[in-house]
Amino acid sequence: MIRTASRSFAAALAALLLSGAAQAAPPSEKDRAELAAVMVAADDAWNAKDADAMAGIYAEDGSIAITPNGQVFAGRETIRGLFTRNFAARKDEARHLSSTQHVDMLTPDLAQVDAQVRVEVKDAAGNWTLARYFVNTSVAVRQKDGWKIRTVRANLRPIEEAAKAQAAVPVPAKG
Repeated sequence: MIRTASRSFAAALAALLLSGAAQAAPPSEKDRAELAAVMVAADDAWNAKDADAMAGIYAEDGSIAITPNGQVFAGRETIRGLFTRNFAARKDEARHLSSTQHVDMLTPDLAQVDAQVRVEVKDAAGNWTLARYFVNTSVAVRQKDGWKIRTVRANLRPIEEAAKAQAAVPVPAKG
């Protein structure tokens, strides 16, 4: 399942790149800022357990796949249901911290965003502890109402990798 989703994602990107449609310039500062705002909105929605806001950052035909199982959740309503269930099951105080690592413009209205995501939980003493660490590849599409996430492929990584990654690129602190 993971390989199928990864192959499909890679094939779609390869077809796009080979089609000649990917003659876009590097991302503008405005695009970088708007794409970063989408990441902040995702963090804020996740932290508030707001499935409606989380679904709202996705395109109507958006999808998300989270390893290790790699099941693809496709469509905004399906994504809303996924987050509704996940947020209802979450008992610990937790926070979602995203850090954009790189942005590539595939076309003027299509961007690939590489990010690191830390999921931290608060312990009894009030300290935040890393619970999960993901390396995400997302594709965002510019729509009439701004940038929306078209695909997210969230790859769960060993927590030990987070320390190495954090040493290389600091993760911004959030309350």
